[in-house]
Amino acid sequence: MDYYNPNDVYDALLRQDALRTVLDSWLDTPFRHFCGIKKIGVDCTHFVAKVFHEVGLIEQIRIPQYFKEDYFLHNNSSVLLDAVKAHLNVEPVGKTNPQIGDIAFYRYGKSDYAHASIFYDREHAYQAVNRMGVQKIHWKHKLWFPRLTEIYRIKE
Repeated sequence: MDYYNPNDVYDALLRQDALRTVLDSWLDTPFRHFCGIKKIGVDCTHFVAKVFHEVGLIEQIRIPQYFKEDYFLHNNSSVLLDAVKAHLNVEPVGKTNPQIGDIAFYRYGKSDYAHASIFYDREHAYQAVNRMGVQKIHWKHKLWFPRLTEIYRIKE
């Protein structure tokens, strides 16, 4: 018979709580292309990087590659996915059964990886989106869920 370690469960709950606290602290930050300053402005690439830095999963990073605000409308570039893969040890896990802290990628324009959100629970994800800023959305949001391309999970 397998037994769980109560310390592992406690640690997981602390990580969840820390992630929720950080995500909530970014709410209402306006959208600003190629910016990553809480309450000043952030785009979805920097939002993902900053959240995982604040939680302690990655070092402070600077996204080195500049990309035009509407790059995804005109080509199938994977700038966003490449930036995430460069700084986080992630693996694709399909599109079903997301877990807290997973990064969801969405198709928009010609790019399959034009937008990202952070999954929080069966009901919600957090994202930074143009004209709306950082917001908590329903996981199966009518605009974004049909555009879901892939979910990536950070490897421990």
